[in-house]
Amino acid sequence: MDVAPVFSWTGGYVGLQAGYGWSDGVTRFPEDATAAVHHDGRGIVGGAYAGYLHHFASDAVLGVEVDAMASSISESNGRIVNVSINPGTQAVSRLDYSASLRARLGYAFGRFLPYATAGVAYARYTPGFDSPEGKFEDEMSKSGWTAGVGVEHAFTDRIVARVEYRYSDFGEEHYPTYDTPTAYVPERNISLRTNDIRIGVAYKF
Repeated sequence: MDVAPVFSWTGGYVGLQAGYGWSDGVTRFPEDATAAVHHDGRGIVGGAYAGYLHHFASDAVLGVEVDAMASSISESNGRIVNVSINPGTQAVSRLDYSASLRARLGYAFGRFLPYATAGVAYARYTPGFDSPEGKFEDEMSKSGWTAGVGVEHAFTDRIVARVEYRYSDFGEEHYPTYDTPTAYVPERNISLRTNDIRIGVAYKF
Protein backbone atom coordinates (compact mmCIF):
# COMPACT_ATOMS: atom_id res chain seq x y z
CA MET A 1 0.00 0.00 0.00
CA ASP A 2 1.29 3.44 -0.94
CA VAL A 3 1.81 5.80 1.97
CA ALA A 4 0.94 9.45 1.37
CA PRO A 5 3.91 11.77 1.94
CA VAL A 6 3.92 14.00 5.01
CA PHE A 7 4.22 16.98 2.68
CA SER A 8 2.93 16.92 -0.88
CA TRP A 9 4.50 19.01 -3.62
CA THR A 10 1.44 18.54 -5.81
CA GLY A 11 -0.17 21.82 -6.83
CA GLY A 12 0.30 25.10 -8.64
CA TYR A 13 2.51 27.97 -7.53
CA VAL A 14 3.52 31.53 -8.45
CA GLY A 15 6.65 33.31 -7.33
CA LEU A 16 9.16 36.13 -7.70
CA GLN A 17 12.89 35.73 -8.23
CA ALA A 18 16.04 37.79 -8.63
CA GLY A 19 19.70 37.08 -9.21
CA TYR A 20 22.90 37.77 -11.10
CA GLY A 21 23.68 36.80 -14.69
CA TRP A 22 26.39 36.98 -17.30
CA SER A 23 26.28 36.68 -21.09
CA ASP A 24 28.69 35.49 -23.77
CA GLY A 25 27.78 37.02 -27.12
CA VAL A 26 30.00 36.80 -30.20
CA THR A 27 29.68 38.48 -33.60
CA ARG A 28 31.69 36.82 -36.39
CA PHE A 29 32.14 37.96 -39.98
CA PRO A 30 32.20 35.35 -42.80
CA GLU A 31 34.26 37.64 -45.04
CA ASP A 32 37.11 37.54 -42.48
CA ALA A 33 37.43 34.46 -40.27
CA THR A 34 39.89 36.25 -37.97
CA ALA A 35 37.48 39.10 -37.13
CA ALA A 36 35.14 38.98 -34.14
CA VAL A 37 33.44 41.11 -31.51
CA HIS A 38 33.02 39.62 -28.03
CA HIS A 39 30.25 40.90 -25.75
CA ASP A 40 30.71 39.60 -22.20
CA GLY A 41 27.88 41.25 -20.27
CA ARG A 42 27.15 41.24 -16.53
CA GLY A 43 24.13 42.40 -14.56
CA ILE A 44 21.08 41.80 -12.39
CA VAL A 45 18.06 39.74 -13.45
CA GLY A 46 14.61 39.64 -11.87
CA GLY A 47 11.08 38.53 -12.66
CA ALA A 48 8.28 36.07 -12.01
CA TYR A 49 7.64 32.35 -12.43
CA ALA A 50 4.65 30.02 -12.23
CA GLY A 51 4.07 26.32 -12.63
CA TYR A 52 2.48 23.08 -11.53
CA LEU A 53 4.03 20.01 -9.89
CA HIS A 54 2.80 16.47 -9.31
CA HIS A 55 4.22 14.46 -6.41
CA PHE A 56 4.17 10.72 -7.11
CA ALA A 57 4.00 7.99 -4.46
CA SER A 58 7.64 7.11 -5.30
CA ASP A 59 8.60 10.70 -4.22
CA ALA A 60 9.47 11.61 -7.80
CA VAL A 61 8.15 15.08 -8.64
CA LEU A 62 7.33 16.10 -12.21
CA GLY A 63 6.03 19.43 -13.44
CA VAL A 64 6.04 22.31 -15.88
CA GLU A 65 7.05 25.94 -15.36
CA VAL A 66 7.15 29.28 -17.20
CA ASP A 67 9.16 32.36 -16.28
CA ALA A 68 9.81 35.89 -17.52
CA MET A 69 12.87 37.89 -16.47
CA ALA A 70 13.86 41.52 -16.94
CA SER A 71 17.61 42.05 -17.22
CA SER A 72 20.29 44.69 -16.72
CA ILE A 73 22.99 42.45 -18.25
CA SER A 74 25.08 44.72 -20.48
CA GLU A 75 28.55 45.41 -21.87
CA SER A 76 29.95 48.87 -22.59
CA ASN A 77 33.40 47.98 -23.95
CA GLY A 78 33.42 44.61 -25.68
CA ARG A 79 36.58 43.05 -27.07
CA ILE A 80 37.09 43.82 -30.78
CA VAL A 81 39.43 41.54 -32.76
CA ASN A 82 40.66 42.45 -36.27
CA VAL A 83 37.67 44.66 -37.10
CA SER A 84 38.31 47.96 -38.92
CA ILE A 85 36.39 50.65 -37.03
CA ASN A 86 36.75 54.36 -36.35
CA PRO A 87 38.93 55.39 -33.38
CA GLY A 88 36.91 55.81 -30.21
CA THR A 89 34.30 53.21 -31.17
CA GLN A 90 33.23 50.82 -28.43
CA ALA A 91 31.37 47.53 -28.73
CA VAL A 92 28.21 47.57 -26.59
CA SER A 93 25.40 45.13 -25.86
CA ARG A 94 22.45 44.55 -23.59
CA LEU A 95 20.07 41.72 -22.78
CA ASP A 96 16.67 43.33 -22.22
CA TYR A 97 14.63 40.33 -21.08
CA SER A 98 14.25 36.57 -21.36
CA ALA A 99 11.55 33.94 -20.89
CA SER A 100 11.29 30.17 -20.88
CA LEU A 101 8.93 27.20 -20.85
CA ARG A 102 10.42 24.17 -19.13
CA ALA A 103 9.82 20.73 -17.67
CA ARG A 104 10.95 20.03 -14.10
CA LEU A 105 11.97 16.68 -12.60
CA GLY A 106 12.98 16.22 -8.98
CA TYR A 107 12.99 13.87 -6.02
CA ALA A 108 11.37 14.92 -2.75
CA PHE A 109 12.98 14.46 0.64
CA GLY A 110 10.02 15.67 2.66
CA ARG A 111 10.02 19.45 2.36
CA PHE A 112 13.35 19.49 0.49
CA LEU A 113 13.28 19.14 -3.31
CA PRO A 114 16.40 19.01 -5.52
CA TYR A 115 15.47 19.16 -9.21
CA ALA A 116 16.63 19.53 -12.80
CA THR A 117 14.87 21.60 -15.42
CA ALA A 118 15.09 22.02 -19.21
CA GLY A 119 13.08 23.51 -22.05
CA VAL A 120 12.85 26.29 -24.64
CA ALA A 121 14.01 29.88 -24.10
CA TYR A 122 13.52 33.30 -25.68
CA ALA A 123 15.50 36.53 -25.29
CA ARG A 124 15.59 40.10 -26.55
CA TYR A 125 19.24 40.90 -27.29
CA THR A 126 20.87 44.07 -28.65
CA PRO A 127 24.57 44.11 -29.61
CA GLY A 128 26.03 47.14 -31.37
CA PHE A 129 28.65 49.89 -31.53
CA ASP A 130 28.88 53.32 -29.90
CA SER A 131 31.06 55.62 -32.02
CA PRO A 132 31.75 59.37 -32.28
CA GLU A 133 29.58 59.35 -35.44
CA GLY A 134 26.60 57.79 -33.70
CA LYS A 135 25.26 54.62 -32.14
CA PHE A 136 24.34 51.51 -34.10
CA GLU A 137 22.33 48.70 -32.47
CA ASP A 138 21.31 45.28 -33.82
CA GLU A 139 17.99 44.63 -32.04
CA MET A 140 17.01 40.99 -32.32
CA SER A 141 14.85 38.25 -30.87
CA LYS A 142 16.72 35.06 -30.04
CA SER A 143 15.28 31.60 -29.34
CA GLY A 144 17.04 28.51 -28.07
CA TRP A 145 17.15 26.07 -25.19
CA THR A 146 17.80 26.31 -21.48
CA ALA A 147 18.69 23.85 -18.71
CA GLY A 148 19.57 24.05 -15.04
CA VAL A 149 19.44 22.62 -11.55
CA GLY A 150 18.02 23.90 -8.30
CA VAL A 151 16.83 23.15 -4.80
CA GLU A 152 13.59 24.15 -3.12
CA HIS A 153 12.50 24.10 0.49
CA ALA A 154 8.93 24.39 1.73
CA PHE A 155 9.14 26.50 4.89
CA THR A 156 5.38 26.17 5.34
CA ASP A 157 2.65 24.38 3.39
CA ARG A 158 2.33 27.55 1.25
CA ILE A 159 5.72 29.32 1.21
CA VAL A 160 8.47 27.70 -0.89
CA ALA A 161 11.95 29.20 -1.44
CA ARG A 162 14.48 28.18 -4.07
CA VAL A 163 17.99 28.63 -5.41
CA GLU A 164 18.50 27.84 -9.10
CA TYR A 165 21.30 27.91 -11.67
CA ARG A 166 20.43 28.18 -15.36
CA TYR A 167 22.36 27.98 -18.63
CA SER A 168 20.75 29.16 -21.88
CA ASP A 169 22.05 28.72 -25.42
CA PHE A 170 20.43 30.81 -28.16
CA GLY A 171 22.59 29.41 -30.94
CA GLU A 172 24.10 31.34 -33.83
CA GLU A 173 22.10 33.18 -36.50
CA HIS A 174 23.13 34.80 -39.77
CA TYR A 175 22.29 38.44 -40.52
CA PRO A 176 22.73 39.99 -44.01
CA THR A 177 24.66 43.06 -45.12
CA TYR A 178 23.01 46.48 -45.06
CA ASP A 179 23.81 50.21 -44.87
CA THR A 180 22.90 52.75 -42.19
CA PRO A 181 23.27 56.56 -42.40
CA THR A 182 26.51 56.29 -40.42
CA ALA A 183 27.96 52.87 -41.21
CA TYR A 184 28.18 49.91 -43.55
CA VAL A 185 27.16 46.73 -41.72
CA PRO A 186 28.65 43.56 -43.23
CA GLU A 187 27.06 40.13 -43.10
CA ARG A 188 27.59 38.58 -39.69
CA ASN A 189 26.84 35.57 -37.51
CA ILE A 190 25.72 36.40 -33.98
CA SER A 191 25.63 33.90 -31.12
CA LEU A 192 24.47 34.27 -27.52
CA ARG A 193 24.83 32.19 -24.37
CA THR A 194 23.87 33.17 -20.84
CA ASN A 195 24.32 31.93 -17.29
CA ASP A 196 22.53 33.09 -14.15
CA ILE A 197 21.94 32.25 -10.51
CA ARG A 198 18.52 33.05 -9.05
CA ILE A 199 16.87 33.11 -5.64
CA GLY A 200 13.07 32.91 -5.54
CA VAL A 201 10.10 32.71 -3.21
CA ALA A 202 6.76 31.24 -4.30
CA TYR A 203 3.25 30.82 -2.94
CA LYS A 204 1.94 27.23 -3.35
CA PHE A 205 -1.76 26.70 -3.92
